[in-house]
Amino acid sequence: MLTLKINDELNLEGYEFKIYEDGYKYSTPNSNRSAGNEKTLINAFKGYDAINEWWEYNFNILENTQKQIIEAVFPDIHQQGNKRLKQPERVYNVALKRLAKTQEELMKPCSRCGTTGHYSYNQRSGTVCFKCSGLKYTLPKVTAKWITKVHKYFKTLET
Repeated sequence: MLTLKINDELNLEGYEFKIYEDGYKYSTPNSNRSAGNEKTLINAFKGYDAINEWWEYNFNILENTQKQIIEAVFPDIHQQGNKRLKQPERVYNVALKRLAKTQEELMKPCSRCGTTGHYSYNQRSGTVCFKCSGLKYTLPKVTAKWITKVHKYFKTLET
């Protein structure tokens, strides 16, 4: 599971997320990230709220299909009271790996590598298949029916 319950011992001092008209600024005790020129402040968050808002901000930037896949594989990803441990882009990659483990139940076999995960050699990435990224299976067309099927599959795993 990708969420962690917040406990009283966790020190959230120094976490800050500010949304500006032209971008954002997210800072932790050890780092500082920003995008845009930060002129007009729209909203500011501190502590756990900063972490949560930063995660939601980045989640909303993802493509709709990526968001749908994350929400289908991890149905409780938006629950209040949970701290996100991975960036949304990484959560999407984890979701794809979990889907690939279901093999033909939810995914379709890679037509390029024939479910080996390898194709032809190149110096940059070795023999990893570019179509399936070495996962051996690819996503079928993402439809509402398929998303529902994925959601039901992972919901049954939780119980």
